[in-house]
Amino acid sequence: MIAAIYARKSTPQEGATGTSDSVDRQIEHARAYAEAKGWTAPPEHVYFDDNVSGAAWARLERRNQMVEACEAGAPFQVLVVSEQSRLGRHMIETAHLIMRIADSGVRIFSYLDDCELKVEDEVDQAMTVLKSFAAAVERRQGSRRVFDSAIRRVRAGQIAGARIYGYDNVPVPGPGGKRLHTLRAVNAEQAAVVRRIFARYADGIGSLLLARELNAQRIASPRPTGWHQTGIRAMLRNPLYRGEVVWGKVKGVVRKGRKRHEARPEAEWIRLEAPELRIVSEDLWQRVQAIREAKRRTLPRGAAGRLLGRPTWRDGHSDYLLPGFLSCSICGGQVRTVTLKYGRSPKRYPVRFYGCAQHENRGQAVCANDVRLRHEILDHAILKAIGELLDERIVDAAVDRAIEQLRAGEASYLDRRTEIERELSLLRHRIDRAMNTYLDGSGAMEDVKRRLQDDAARRDVLVAELATWERLGDTASLDAERLKREVRARAADVRALLGRHVPQARQMLRKLLAAPIRLEPVTIEARRGYRFDGQLTFERVLGGLALPNPGGHNRLRLIREFEIRVPPGSLPARRAAPEGPPAAGPAPAQTR
Repeated sequence: MIAAIYARKSTPQEGATGTSDSVDRQIEHARAYAEAKGWTAPPEHVYFDDNVSGAAWARLERRNQMVEACEAGAPFQVLVVSEQSRLGRHMIETAHLIMRIADSGVRIFSYLDDCELKVEDEVDQAMTVLKSFAAAVERRQGSRRVFDSAIRRVRAGQIAGARIYGYDNVPVPGPGGKRLHTLRAVNAEQAAVVRRIFARYADGIGSLLLARELNAQRIASPRPTGWHQTGIRAMLRNPLYRGEVVWGKVKGVVRKGRKRHEARPEAEWIRLEAPELRIVSEDLWQRVQAIREAKRRTLPRGAAGRLLGRPTWRDGHSDYLLPGFLSCSICGGQVRTVTLKYGRSPKRYPVRFYGCAQHENRGQAVCANDVRLRHEILDHAILKAIGELLDERIVDAAVDRAIEQLRAGEASYLDRRTEIERELSLLRHRIDRAMNTYLDGSGAMEDVKRRLQDDAARRDVLVAELATWERLGDTASLDAERLKREVRARAADVRALLGRHVPQARQMLRKLLAAPIRLEPVTIEARRGYRFDGQLTFERVLGGLALPNPGGHNRLRLIREFEIRVPPGSLPARRAAPEGPPAAGPAPAQTR
């Protein structure tokens, strides 16, 4: 009999590399238990989740894979765990999980109790629920103990949180060299950067320009991705830099199987004075907060303090055609619209460009792509390229190629169908014999029942696969001309939508593009611009023309790669800023 093993540990183990010692011990003891029972526990059936709470079941990826393998007819008959709580600590979800595993024909054993976890009758179900209840209570009590311990450390001036830029975490050793606790100490080099950020902001330099400045000067940042305006904003509002410890602003909760953070009422926060940790003077701190408050009052907010505004291009909304569909070939980041103002005051007018967001937000040090291209030039080039790919000749060729591939594989489809029917016949005969043995009461009932469950699961898989092949039908009867006419009509509808308003065109681009279009900066005859390449798919556009194809995808797959190349004469030369508004439409305009 083949056994699978599952192990889990909730909290990280300090100093451990790879899997923690607790997980390794669980696996070792479970394997010894299986060997004592005469079972085989191969390495490919060992599953574990390390540093994941038993209540956050959505993050228990390996456990969920194991359950899916059980329900798909896994090649193991037994699952060994240390105790029921390793499968989860949510009372309802864990009991349901055990029932799913048991219904798939896999038996669950706990090596600590040397007993089987069952849900066959009401008594077994009640015991399973009670154990899940006890595990959930223990998890909540453990969370309370951790919270109380953190409060004691904070009140004693010790660290009970993450590392903060500007400070070093200094461990305090105890007897035998074991760490008792950790204290914060000011890092002189980082503290100088913090003071500089506060001073520059007080002088009127915004967080975006500060991020670019720090990245350009290669100043080490808290994160490997470089300085960003969101991180600088978080620093500007952190009271620790003024010598005040504020702890307990958020709490961890579990929602829909995932750990999340929710805000605590301000009355529950812990505030302590820590003058030894002060980096920024009180006067500088107050000046910065006054500037932040003045900026905050200029933006409308709701009752909860959240900014009010319409959705951004990340939510699928934009007043322009391509934001959200473009990526930079150098850094891999998004390409967004950039607004610059031209002309002489007071008659300055905005001009919109496409540019790399990483370069605009973090500067040359993070991404060297400083090319900005007028948005109407890029919009026109993209739409023109897609329109050319929707030409009737290309659509007809794609349909011919798809039907040809479908017919070329028809022989292999028939061979596979014959194999499935032969195996189904053998399975049905074996199931009938096992059922007769089970009804007669002869033989080992547990073994007979297990074989019945395994064969029935395999039969269901084959029946589903056979249904897929049967949907293929006779590919020789496909009317290619009729299919081409329908595809041409659908392609014409797509071209018409792309030529209409921006919201409709964006909706169609979301269906047509298989991946973001990559922008590669190029220089041609002293003119700067972009070369583009992407992938176009008709899968989501041709939903009404579905045809079965191999692999169970009941749709006609028509994918064509395209590359938009910038010809030498299409890029405008660099010139001075224009005095008047730019001409409308896709006419050449300056690129920077």
